[in-house]
Amino acid sequence: MRFYAAIFFFVNASLSAQGYIAAIGGGSENYNSWSDKPYSWIVEKSDSGKIVILSDDDATSWLPNYFRSLGAVEAINLKIHSREAADSQAIYDEIISAKAVFIKGGDQYKYISLWKGTRTEDAIKEIFNRGGVVSGTSAGAMVLGGIDFSAKRGSAYPRESLQNPFYSRIDLENDFLNLMPSVLFDTHFIERGRVGRLIPFMINYKVKYLEEIIGVGIDDRTAICINHDGIGEVYGSGAVAIFRFGESTALKSEGSMYWIDNLYCDQLVEGWRYNFNTFEVTDVSENARIVNFDNDEIQVSTELIITGSDIAAFNSEAPITYLIDKKSPSKVIIFYDEQNINSANAYAAKLNSLQIDFFMIQIEESVMEQLEAIEYLNNADAIVLAAQNYNTLMLLNDTTYSLSRQFKMKIQDDVTVLMPGNSSRAANSFFVDGTDDYSYAGYYGEMQIKEGLNLINGIFIQPKIFYESDFYENRVSAVLYGMMNKRNKFGIYLDHSDYLYFSVDDQSVKSMTPNPFFIVNASNTTLIDSSVFSPANNSQTRQVVGMNNLRYSVSNLLDEYSLTNRSLVTLIEDDKSAQAKDFFMISNYPNPFNASTTLYLNLPLSSSIKISIFNILGQEIADVYNGYLKEGNYNINIELKEFSSGIYFVLASYSNKQFAHKINYIK
Repeated sequence: MRFYAAIFFFVNASLSAQGYIAAIGGGSENYNSWSDKPYSWIVEKSDSGKIVILSDDDATSWLPNYFRSLGAVEAINLKIHSREAADSQAIYDEIISAKAVFIKGGDQYKYISLWKGTRTEDAIKEIFNRGGVVSGTSAGAMVLGGIDFSAKRGSAYPRESLQNPFYSRIDLENDFLNLMPSVLFDTHFIERGRVGRLIPFMINYKVKYLEEIIGVGIDDRTAICINHDGIGEVYGSGAVAIFRFGESTALKSEGSMYWIDNLYCDQLVEGWRYNFNTFEVTDVSENARIVNFDNDEIQVSTELIITGSDIAAFNSEAPITYLIDKKSPSKVIIFYDEQNINSANAYAAKLNSLQIDFFMIQIEESVMEQLEAIEYLNNADAIVLAAQNYNTLMLLNDTTYSLSRQFKMKIQDDVTVLMPGNSSRAANSFFVDGTDDYSYAGYYGEMQIKEGLNLINGIFIQPKIFYESDFYENRVSAVLYGMMNKRNKFGIYLDHSDYLYFSVDDQSVKSMTPNPFFIVNASNTTLIDSSVFSPANNSQTRQVVGMNNLRYSVSNLLDEYSLTNRSLVTLIEDDKSAQAKDFFMISNYPNPFNASTTLYLNLPLSSSIKISIFNILGQEIADVYNGYLKEGNYNINIELKEFSSGIYFVLASYSNKQFAHKINYIK
């Protein structure tokens, strides 16, 4: 199998143009709040002239009144809901009479399909070319670049995009407006976890069109305002992440399989400026600090396996099998707390079925001097640490207890530790807690950095990254927030079906499933900053950070990342084609669904396959299929009419591996 391979270098083509662009990431505007600065910028750059607010639907007087309060002499709504209207002379005349255009949020595919190739498009371009302002929020911002995610087939979700950057919903167009060539804007970036789709968008476009593009991810309640000279300034509560192909970026791709190494990223907060012509940060806020991440020590001191899920059905079979194959343990000790009893029991059942000696300990103060527990830990050659309660975990850090002292001694010995789901965060010397407490913890600045178990040092870990969309912002922001605060060089994002192996011998991280995981590397970072935005009635600030010169590496293959060399090292070559061929895809549509949904499978190899449905407690509730299937694509209808609304999981056991997929049933 031959793979497309490339190493990318800077593109020096100028991105500047005649007019001004304000790209806003979504979120409600309000007086005396985050929106005043970027919306005032629009008014200022339009010389306080007329602003036309475009949409395809009816609109209230809110935005016209808001723009007028900021100094606009006139602001009007203009509804353009058909191609006939979009191509009318009256609409054209109304638009070109303005100094600025503002495109509301909504559905960018309607804007593209209704306005492309009409007088409306011509008028917007004319405003821009004569030095006016073209601006937009949410979907309205997503059509301002040279490349647009069209949403022609619906929204593209992070997990599916990472699994396959070429799946059907990723439809990129380059022939509407084209105000900033080679730039693609994505909005609601952090709150919807869209880092998981922006990078696949860039991979998709490079492979299809052999052109490298710049991906600009804009958080909600945040804007980047770009002058006619190509200098953009960030305003608002969050960050703007600018991704590009750099000198050390490398990409390999064949079909839906890929890896991308060292994709460059500058993440900017309010007060930072970026030059889109030279691809560099030109100014920072007065709160920014100069740092040197490269001085920080990185150390994997214990052979470690981590999983992306707390759910027993998804994290017990494959990781424990790998542990047994890797370690051949004779005695395993399972530490657990009440929150993870299901996982602990699943590990125990697996070990029992393999006739491996094990001992279970519920961590609490009453066992910390228990001689039986201490003796068994002393003789164990593998540890399963299935505990997520912070106070419980910290008992193992308290060396006033004999069991804790034995634990600290043991992890310096030749022992392998398996940490599932949220417990894996505590493998590092520090971790961010509170990510799962409630959905606005990061927005209201209520996540906390806490001490970890120090099995590894300098690597912030965040599991379940694309599990439960309400927590996307917390989990996505936690990694960089922790790295910035503790000057840690690396961060890892993994999804709920992933599990990774940390090697002491070569100081590397190896993916054990083809589900993508992220490595973010701050070795080259020299500037850090954080949001100063405080939500109403709250003294804390939004936990979003600014960091320059980040590097992202992502792969959907069984790859290895060298922490020493700071790059993916298991390169895809012809002699690895058998591994690369074994790429399994699972998705469903619609999702969420009512009554029934269609499960889509891609089987690259003929094999036996078992497909089951589990509830959130890890209990199997339905057997969908169990038998042999030839390689190919399959559609399977699933009905859950007799069950209650909620989150369920499809677990596919295929070719000696397990794959999990979340489905959302709504009656």
